[in-house]
Amino acid sequence: MGFITIIMSNESKYFAEVLKKLEAFIRKEYLQFLLFGIQAFVIAILANFTFYSFLELIGNFNSTLRTILFALFILVFVGLFVFLLIKPLLKYFGAIKQETYFEAAIKAGKHFPDVKDDLLNSMQLVSENKKSKLYSVILIDAAFKNIYNRIKNLNFQSLINFERVKRIAPYFAGTIVLCLSLLVFVPGMRAASYRLVNFSEDFTPPQKYSFEINPGNKEITKGDKLKISIKVKGPKLKEISFATRNAEDADFAFQKLLEDSLEIFNLEFNSVKSSFKYFAEAEGVRSDLFEIKVIDRPVVKTLDLEINPPAYSGIPKTVQKDNGNIQSLIGSRVVINLSSTKKVKEAYLEFSDSSLTNLKINKESATGFFNVKKDNSYKIRLVDENGNENLAPITYEIKSVYDAFPLIELISPN
Repeated sequence: MGFITIIMSNESKYFAEVLKKLEAFIRKEYLQFLLFGIQAFVIAILANFTFYSFLELIGNFNSTLRTILFALFILVFVGLFVFLLIKPLLKYFGAIKQETYFEAAIKAGKHFPDVKDDLLNSMQLVSENKKSKLYSVILIDAAFKNIYNRIKNLNFQSLINFERVKRIAPYFAGTIVLCLSLLVFVPGMRAASYRLVNFSEDFTPPQKYSFEINPGNKEITKGDKLKISIKVKGPKLKEISFATRNAEDADFAFQKLLEDSLEIFNLEFNSVKSSFKYFAEAEGVRSDLFEIKVIDRPVVKTLDLEINPPAYSGIPKTVQKDNGNIQSLIGSRVVINLSSTKKVKEAYLEFSDSSLTNLKINKESATGFFNVKKDNSYKIRLVDENGNENLAPITYEIKSVYDAFPLIELISPN
């Protein structure tokens, strides 16, 4: 402590005692500043944050504006933190300057008539002597002995009654209660404060309606039936708009859908011929855009089977149309001829025992044969030129019949 470290004679104890009384007074005053600063800091920061949260509640700003608001809040926070907390804290724990002792002496002289300006004059005497050595140490110590005897029973710290701290305390408590009440009880304030703190995130305002749409995006086979179901979350609606657009259309075509008894909006298509995109709309709020992709898959159009039993059996061949199920003797040859709804690049028979029989391709037609060896089943697999396969092919059963051994019936003699 710069001013206390003035080196004097052993008799300078009176000077040191005076400085101790002044230092205690100064420290207590700094403590008052610090306690006042803590309350003022909390009041200012809470009010500032609540004000910016209220602005966000009203404006529902985008990320850029929220970033600016939060940056302003941080600037205010740092400035007040340094001015109201760091500065008083450094003064409280730091060295006391000579001028500060003089100021403390002036305050003491004003409040205690017995001291008046004598304390300040004595301290200035020490300061001047330190510079020019005009006065003897004995003279200075005698002056301080006189001052000390007059102030030793005076309580300088009584001048600090923390009145400023007490005056601001109701505002401190009121600000905390008010700001917390606004954040807790005002609808949307907590969400606004969250958006303010998370200023870099993009918060899209909640829409009045939301949609649950089935099947959403889907691939179907050309000619299939399709049912679209829409459930709307939000205020009750009697009707909604449904928009569709085919690949060849320039704009969406709208139609009204009415709610059924289960509060669901339905639309059915008996035979879908081409792909289309669609969405639902209610009072200007649109759902996501979905797409129904129609795939023109190959389908078996005609099916002819020629079943040729073994020659030794003497059983004539049979022909079946549009029926792939087979019941014949083991060793029978089955010739298959089929046509597809479109050109195919590959066709084969897939048996349940994992064996395959490739068919010969001729545009939309395919032909081939296989032999009946055992009970089995098979499916007809088609692949068109775009790699699309026929879906869920029919499973046909093969029932093999064993040829019985020759029997001899003796007719005569009995």
